[in-house]
Amino acid sequence: MKNWRWFAWAGIAAALLFSAIRLLPANQPTATPVQLACRPSAPAIAAERSNDPVLLLFGNSLLFDHGWSVPGYFPVNCARQGLTARDGQGSLALLPDVAPTAVIIAFGSVEAFRATERKSAVASGPFDEALRGVVEHLAERWPDAALLVSNVPATYGLGQADVLALNASITQAITPLDSSARLLDLDKALAGQQARDVSYDGVHLTPFAYDLWTKAIRDVLGDR
Repeated sequence: MKNWRWFAWAGIAAALLFSAIRLLPANQPTATPVQLACRPSAPAIAAERSNDPVLLLFGNSLLFDHGWSVPGYFPVNCARQGLTARDGQGSLALLPDVAPTAVIIAFGSVEAFRATERKSAVASGPFDEALRGVVEHLAERWPDAALLVSNVPATYGLGQADVLALNASITQAITPLDSSARLLDLDKALAGQQARDVSYDGVHLTPFAYDLWTKAIRDVLGDR
């Protein structure tokens, strides 16, 4: 009888332990895709689009927060606030099939900000792997599109060591690829400006900074 009770309690304890483990946060980000809310929405793209080629924007809030206007291009903004490179990798299948002429990719600021909040170094290895996956997927899906991968601007609210590590990862992620993927050096475009002129809170950008970013995009893509 005692042995039966021991096995019963051991079984209950094991079940409780298994349930507790399931509730613990996973070390790896969830594979569940993060929903995207592209602007304009997919049904509206055909109705609103002129003959201008599509400029697809995919990344975090630095892209999401701005109402983009690049002369000669039809912007489709599929960025999302708080989107990490790992989240973006899990949501690639949700991007609309719009055959873009160019894609602006911007990740890293969320990772840098969270590292600054935790007062810990950013995990550049997983970021590098995720960003590489994003770029390789887009290069395969749209082989004729120009992929412009923006680096992280060294705004005053981010740890500078984290920015340097992430920007090194961004360069490494696009180096093995062919000429379809190019670095869009946002950090350089904003360098030399007063800190408060380019960011109002240390992370997010001002209209002035977006003007400089747009100019950098036009310098790479050329005027149409």
